[in-house]
Amino acid sequence: MCFEILGVIASLAGSFISASAQAAQAQAQADFQNYQIQVQNRQLQEEKDMAYIDARNTEIARIQKARALAANNAAVTAGYLMGGESRSADALQSYNDAALKKDISLLRLNNVYVNQRIADQIAVNNVAGEYARWNAGVTGQAAFAGAIFGGLKTISGAFSSNSAFGL
Repeated sequence: MCFEILGVIASLAGSFISASAQAAQAQAQADFQNYQIQVQNRQLQEEKDMAYIDARNTEIARIQKARALAANNAAVTAGYLMGGESRSADALQSYNDAALKKDISLLRLNNVYVNQRIADQIAVNNVAGEYARWNAGVTGQAAFAGAIFGGLKTISGAFSSNSAFGL
């Protein structure tokens, strides 16, 4: 009879130790996954920042190139016309200005697209992290519920009519 009691206690203790280990393992896995997500999100944020800097540098370089071209065109036109005005030179400059504005608009639009893609990936990562935390909690709860029901089954078996505890 004493051995049956010890067996029941050992079985219950083993079930709860096992459940505790499963819960701890699930939590550790979720913590590690969330750490990986945080690292990846930082990398994505750096990529987003670099995309912005690259777009701004490209924009500035194109503006400087356009200004240099406009100054060169103005100098050539002035030398050619000896200080006079030229409608064709003005029209060409207007065309160049419009092309530059369009080019800069496309650069900015592309930067918005890149930033949105990165922001979407960060959001997906964050949801994956939340799911990992939720799943770890559910895994732990399921392990403890299994230990409780397994313990009840063990106790029920110990008190059955065939047992030394039977009434």
